[in-house]
Amino acid sequence: MINVDILNNGQINTYGTTVSDSARTEKIHFNFPESWKEYVKKAVFTNGEITVNVLLNADETMCTGKDECFVPHEVIKAPQFTVSVFGVLGDSRATSAEAIIKVTESGYTKGDFPETPTPLEYEQLINLANETKQIARSVREEADNGAFNGEKGEKGDPFTYEDFTTEQLAGLKGEKGDAGIIENIDEIFNPTSENAQSGKALSEAFAACIKQCVSGNPININDISAVTHTVKISVQNKNLFNLSKMLIASNWKTDNSLHLSGYWNFPISGLKKETSYTLSMAENGWRGVSNNGFFVSLRQDVGKWYESYSICHNSADSGYCKKSVTIKSNEEGLLYLSFYNPTNERLSSFFEKCTDIILAEGESPAEYTPFIDDFSEINLSVIGDSSSQTIIPSSNGIVENLTSIYPNLRIVSNSDAVVISCEYNADTKKYIDNKIAELMQ
Repeated sequence: MINVDILNNGQINTYGTTVSDSARTEKIHFNFPESWKEYVKKAVFTNGEITVNVLLNADETMCTGKDECFVPHEVIKAPQFTVSVFGVLGDSRATSAEAIIKVTESGYTKGDFPETPTPLEYEQLINLANETKQIARSVREEADNGAFNGEKGEKGDPFTYEDFTTEQLAGLKGEKGDAGIIENIDEIFNPTSENAQSGKALSEAFAACIKQCVSGNPININDISAVTHTVKISVQNKNLFNLSKMLIASNWKTDNSLHLSGYWNFPISGLKKETSYTLSMAENGWRGVSNNGFFVSLRQDVGKWYESYSICHNSADSGYCKKSVTIKSNEEGLLYLSFYNPTNERLSSFFEKCTDIILAEGESPAEYTPFIDDFSEINLSVIGDSSSQTIIPSSNGIVENLTSIYPNLRIVSNSDAVVISCEYNADTKKYIDNKIAELMQ
């Protein structure tokens, strides 16, 4: 076992080395000073570009006891890895320097046994939330069964000074300690500091804690991290069907008629993989476009007309045109709108009937919204508790260099035709509280 002493000034002393490629066998124990007692602590292991965080919670699967855990196997590579710790208690933060742990090369050959990846911090938090849920339910069941219904006791008198002996009172008073000396630690957080003990290391660790991404219009966020960071915002079309692109790709005649002979497939790209989408259009849509035959279906691959996912069927003696059809995208995030015109007929009324077509995620028809080619025409209002600003995304829908707003953030668009996505760093405590609340519902 590797032992690590954390000193009051943030310095680290380590005792022990290890051999490379071991998994869930090498333990590391941290000895914290009394000043860290109430802090929620995390160990940060790094080897090259690999960083693994472990919550030092005795109930976590990576932990083997109080302030003790397995060294993540991903970092146990020769010649060395580094370890540091930090803790959080309300608004107070404690950090340490990095310490080097020497690693001796082993005779292990890759591929001998599969290695189970160390749980991500997100998974560690979810495990703790699930365990909390089980404990809460167990306590609630015991309470419902009367396990805590004891007899009411007599009212007691409060303690007074005279209730304690001289020895007991003396035991409450400790010896006067030496004045603390904290060297090389920035008093004020500075994100550009090169000091490993400064807020820079803590900021980077928090930035990697819990990434959240929410979508909608509007978006309301109440669990954003207090640590300032860059928020990533993007805007997408609610309607994923680009009619203009299809018309350009098709055999579009100058007299506004469609001249298709045989089969033609229009690809719809940029979709989520293996996700349900619904294509909707005005009632009776392409009904009556042709008296000789005109067929339209939605497909996962290039091919001929597909009856199961047909939206339009026109023939000389019968026909129908559905209002919607639902299908899952393929494993590449693609769908195809497949047309079949068995004759060489010009479809002169095709374009005037191409109204209110929308492809949207989900299994229900969506209300029509137009497809937007240039998102720089969209205004986004970014609203905090005491501030607001209007931003304009780029033509492809990206917003860059937006600084987070704490503690509440609201984003809304001036158009119902778009969906807003926001990626941000969540406050760890609020995130866990929200997850526990969801699990307890």
